[in-house]
Amino acid sequence: MKIAIITFGDPNDKKGAFNATHQRIKHLINRGIETDVFIIRYYQNRFVQILRKKTYQQEVRDGYFIYDGIKYHNMWIPFALTDYIQWQKCNQIGAVFLRFAKKTAKLFEHYDLVSAHSFEPAVIANLANKKFGTPFAVTWHGSDIHTMPYRNKAVKKVILDVCNKAALIFFVSRQLQTDAAALGANISNSEVLYNAVNKDEFKPYPIAKRNALKALNKIDGGCNISFIGALAPVKNCQVLPDVFKKVADSVQNCKFYFVGDGKLKAMLIEKCKLLELNVVFMGNRPQHEMAGLINCFDLVVLPSINEGMPLIVLECLSCQAPVVASRVGGIPEVLDDEFTVPPGPDFTERYTKTILQVLKDSQKKYPALPDVFNWESTALKEALLYEKVLKR
Repeated sequence: MKIAIITFGDPNDKKGAFNATHQRIKHLINRGIETDVFIIRYYQNRFVQILRKKTYQQEVRDGYFIYDGIKYHNMWIPFALTDYIQWQKCNQIGAVFLRFAKKTAKLFEHYDLVSAHSFEPAVIANLANKKFGTPFAVTWHGSDIHTMPYRNKAVKKVILDVCNKAALIFFVSRQLQTDAAALGANISNSEVLYNAVNKDEFKPYPIAKRNALKALNKIDGGCNISFIGALAPVKNCQVLPDVFKKVADSVQNCKFYFVGDGKLKAMLIEKCKLLELNVVFMGNRPQHEMAGLINCFDLVVLPSINEGMPLIVLECLSCQAPVVASRVGGIPEVLDDEFTVPPGPDFTERYTKTILQVLKDSQKKYPALPDVFNWESTALKEALLYEKVLKR
């Protein structure tokens, strides 16, 4: 069996979805499955960079890169302003992207199976199936089901077509599977395939090691509370300055941290300054630092508007670090109700109340990460399902 995996992202900005997909690929390859990995990457020409008021940089478009021992073949596509307008304003799929998809589909004619992660790779896998009969699987990670189809009718139409044609459909949570059914997708050949964490890496650290890491990272409040993720509207981090202010009024010597970057950063800095919060913006941090950082915090917050199965929640549980999150997406499948807050009116007040209660009960034993969130078992299940499809 020889398969091709198509993913999407930026290796220079490795966040949750990239890291989760990479681990899926790594553990699948470790099972001895012959695999070629492709990644769709956007680049901006000089004209587009000038229009977007960015400092011009000549981008080197290499044929591949190697990360963690895995060779990723780059599939470069220009960021087209016409496509941006079609995607965002016109309920269409970008014409430049469609030409790219049709052109690259021929790369996958001779594989036994193509496994696509998220929307753009799924379009290519679907085209390869229609042209050459190559069977394909698709993994939906979150926004491609719970957000994108409601913003763009053309995207919804393609997602429904992909779900009808795919030999296998994977969802990273049961809730995402339910959301797809509500969208009208055929989920009869679908499975839930959870993300996981490396428990040898993400684990509780000894006190001495925690203190050393706190000193190294200048995490020195009496109570250290952090948001870890993209500073983007879907993460709802815009409510955090008000939440942090209410917490600071109730808990002495609180210090707050934002680990990540995004378009809301300037607004968050300004609002935190206005509220006179003791806050540090730590920026993006490499994945190998995350276990150590999580061990430094007394609490991690994730007030998202929507999610698939956020890796940060699994990582916190594996480190036995308290996390308070929104009761959305797959989060309730892993986190008890006492640590989650449903969206709705007065969310900020209810979220703050839950944070204060969790801090008050800090000596309470925190739930462990269930065994189902394990990369080896995920890879075994995925491999067996691929073999079953090919035999069929």
